[in-house]
Amino acid sequence: MNNSFGIYDKAGNLLVGPTTFSTLFGPLGGDCVGFPFDPNALYDEEAGRYIMAADGNGNFYCVAVSQTDSAVGSWYLYAFPTNVGGAFFDYPHAGVGRDAIYMGGNMFGGGTGRVWAFDKWAMYAGLPASAVTQATGTDDTPQPVKLHGYDQGTWPTEGPHYIMTHRSGANTYAMYAWTDPFGANSLSVVGTYNLQTYHGVSVGYPVNSLQLGGGALQANDNRALDFDYRNGSGWMATVASCNPGTGTVNCVQWAEIDLATQTVVQAGVFSSNGDYRAFPDMAANHCGDAVVGYTKSNAGMYPSVYATGRENGDPLGTMQAEVEIKAGEQRYTGYDGAPYRWGDYTGMSVDPNGVTFWYLGEYSKLDVTNQSANWGTYIGSLSFEGCSVAPDFALSATPEVRNVCIPNNINYGINVEGLSGYADPVTLSASGVPTGYNAVFSVNPVIPTGSSSMNLLGSGGASAGNYTIQVTGMGPTSTHSIDVALNLFSGPPNLPTLVSPIGIDQPLVPTFEWNGDALVYLIVTKNLSTGAINYAVTSGNSYTFATPLDPLTIYAWSVRPYNPCGAGNFAQFGFFRTQDIPPILVVDDDDNAPDVRATYTGALDALGLSYDVWDTGNSDNEPDAATLQQYDVVIWFTGDEFGGAAGPGSAGESALGTYLNAGGCYLISSQDYVYDRGVTSFMQNYLGIASATSDVSQTTVTGAAIYAGLGPYTLAYPFTNYSDILNPAGGAATGFNGNQGSAAVVSGTHKAVFMGFPYEAIPAAGRGPVLSTTLNWCNQ
Repeated sequence: MNNSFGIYDKAGNLLVGPTTFSTLFGPLGGDCVGFPFDPNALYDEEAGRYIMAADGNGNFYCVAVSQTDSAVGSWYLYAFPTNVGGAFFDYPHAGVGRDAIYMGGNMFGGGTGRVWAFDKWAMYAGLPASAVTQATGTDDTPQPVKLHGYDQGTWPTEGPHYIMTHRSGANTYAMYAWTDPFGANSLSVVGTYNLQTYHGVSVGYPVNSLQLGGGALQANDNRALDFDYRNGSGWMATVASCNPGTGTVNCVQWAEIDLATQTVVQAGVFSSNGDYRAFPDMAANHCGDAVVGYTKSNAGMYPSVYATGRENGDPLGTMQAEVEIKAGEQRYTGYDGAPYRWGDYTGMSVDPNGVTFWYLGEYSKLDVTNQSANWGTYIGSLSFEGCSVAPDFALSATPEVRNVCIPNNINYGINVEGLSGYADPVTLSASGVPTGYNAVFSVNPVIPTGSSSMNLLGSGGASAGNYTIQVTGMGPTSTHSIDVALNLFSGPPNLPTLVSPIGIDQPLVPTFEWNGDALVYLIVTKNLSTGAINYAVTSGNSYTFATPLDPLTIYAWSVRPYNPCGAGNFAQFGFFRTQDIPPILVVDDDDNAPDVRATYTGALDALGLSYDVWDTGNSDNEPDAATLQQYDVVIWFTGDEFGGAAGPGSAGESALGTYLNAGGCYLISSQDYVYDRGVTSFMQNYLGIASATSDVSQTTVTGAAIYAGLGPYTLAYPFTNYSDILNPAGGAATGFNGNQGSAAVVSGTHKAVFMGFPYEAIPAAGRGPVLSTTLNWCNQ
């Protein structure tokens, strides 16, 4: 769920997907494809555009905006750099503003929160978009407010964009105002709030949540998980521990902030004895009612999806009785061991009609195929009977963009949806129709809910170009309009020109770029040594093939353009030669205290082998899947590094999984990987680890399995001995037996070896045999 999405209609029908974000962001290449995670989904009520975005391996914010007001059409794609000062960018959350799409995240290694503003109007037009960033210092997890209320006339028309951050403890938060990010660019704190002083309940850091069957769930921390705008207020919710009377549990803490005065209107804590509530998300409707959704569990309940709410006239700081949205189905277990990690990207929003709440929450799912992470997501709607909208109608078009060769006819489906019982006739008309075309509606007027076809009949004389046609529906009491796009072509596309790659020393995963005016291109490459041809179809003016090219090889390539009038000619062929890539990549992941790289490079030099080195800089700046796939073998070491960044992070593990699935070979030597990361699903599924025990101080090791006959070796550590026991899973095998237990594991499913002790502790005379044995096994 962290790396894929589905698009549903309100009836629960799946329209698109499930699809990975790597597929969506495919044309961007790089980190947006290697491992996009922590996704956001938004809707801009003012512009009628959908937005999906994800963190691109801690280095980019990868954004897709719908080209029209349809979520099932085409998307404009953007990759904004976020690796400020080399820090790892994490946990992004976004909000729609008047002038920008705002996003906030945490910078690991930099010790700061940071916010960005992206020029939404340029993005909606598919143009290059500006990005501005500011730091929030030690105030972390910035939550830009999400604007709502455009159709109800309460969308703000001026003023700054507000951002809520977590300042300290379980109670204190700081709100920032960002004014004119693309001009004056002023960011300042306008309010700090100790919520306990407003609701009067003693709260603390969250505890682990109990569940039926045992094995607690993590509730994470007390950061705000959202910030939602309605009628001049910002609504927020957090989890905090409290004691309702019989003991400490996790509770929902919430507040309403008046954005004009930057003061707390009301705050509250929702709790009950023995019940644990975590990961709350809150929003308000146009009537001023509010709903908060969350995960609920207790010693007699599986993790379930629940919600509570309040109506505008309820006493301040109070909530009504909660409701169950989806019951948990079995005890939850994760890959990481108890207390289990639980999802922290749930969400509450309100329909653009300003009435209906929609909540996406997480529950424990009965799943016979995956008992190690049996979670499920559920989408439910809620509303208050006292809040409704006046009868009205809404227009939509299918499709919203048409491409046609002059003078061919074309049509759009126009749907008129009746809202709240609206059934008066709606008369349709069209403006902006280009000369040479005439708009005729198959049904006019339309009785909601009903539909008509807008047929554009060509009579000649039209000019090529891009046109916006406004379709207007007029009823007795209201009038609404929508825009559709018409792109007219008078002939096949012009000859494209190739930009890159051209010449020698080109990367094995190049981005092919060209200039042209076509809608679609066929890109073709040919390996001049083998004659192998590869091709793809793309709508952009660049493309990156996922599979690396052969090193030191000459390739020819070209593109052929297409539009509705037909195919153009192939561009003049371009030629390039790829660079030479050595067979081994050494990933230097130590903290240089001491620097142990020379142990590995010296051993490879002694064997007469060539290699590249990737230095992570003691961070999660790690090679992506496309980079890894250029090498036959990856050797990863962490030296004495510990405290958060030893071994691959989540993005690095995902890239390595792709690499190993493609037949790559991997050796990791680390006594701190398990200590820093825990036993991850990658360790279990790819490295063959069933369980591990940190810091057992192995002092001798003897080879087994592929290393049988090597050793025994007395280990001499160049730093403190924090070596581990690694127990192999079924199918895997112990690679080295240590005096404290299994010290290394050889995977039974992939070409991978995990040494829980440092290779550099092996005596110098033994390092060559161990390394050559590993490489020979890799080449089998």
